[in-house]
Amino acid sequence: MATVKRLIHTNSAVNQLMKKSTLNNFLICHHGQQSLYKSSPFGYLSQSRFCIVTKQQKELQFDPLQPTTFTNRYNARDAEGKVKLMIGDYTTYSKTFSAADIQKYSKLTGNFNPLHDTIDDTVARRAGFEGTIIHGMFTTSIFSAAIGAHFPGAIVFEIYSRWSKPIYIGETLTGYVTIKKILAKAKLVVCDLVAKNQDDIACISGKVTLLIKNLDTEDLEKMRKKKREQSQETK
Repeated sequence: MATVKRLIHTNSAVNQLMKKSTLNNFLICHHGQQSLYKSSPFGYLSQSRFCIVTKQQKELQFDPLQPTTFTNRYNARDAEGKVKLMIGDYTTYSKTFSAADIQKYSKLTGNFNPLHDTIDDTVARRAGFEGTIIHGMFTTSIFSAAIGAHFPGAIVFEIYSRWSKPIYIGETLTGYVTIKKILAKAKLVVCDLVAKNQDDIACISGKVTLLIKNLDTEDLEKMRKKKREQSQETK
């Protein structure tokens, strides 16, 4: 399996890469076009985005037939940029929400609901809360971060979320995104969403459907089942 690295290069960055690298050949993917280059011609590859796939073959550091992280799947994509996914694959992201974060979000969105007032929490307390609460939509951004940070190119097709507990200033949320269903022909991936606070209490739940245009339609679940059957036959 080829080792894959996605990098955004300037001339200097490419030159530094080549000086440090012991590899002579690279497969360059630019807007879907592939070309094999040697070390020397890298000088003109400025102001463009490239997917650099080393031709050196290395074994994967994880079992491809078992659930793993989005990062592992993305890094294991083939030379064409296609990626295999399976039910149970997951990604996570954590964030502590500060008063400054709320102020910035309010300014960006124009949502100055007094429930989110970081200076005076009177309205929030009168509404039955323990203090100023974080904007609901702001808290769900951890799911977007979890997906975008570890699976570049994924597109949110549909999302649903439900809040079971308010999130207050200074609290830390950890979002978990776990694949539950893969619609290979449509290249859609349905995931469960759960966000827990620093006390491991679930505050948000929901679902998201992702459009993965570079999804490899090979059925990893069938591969895993076949491997299990072969293992049983050898016993």
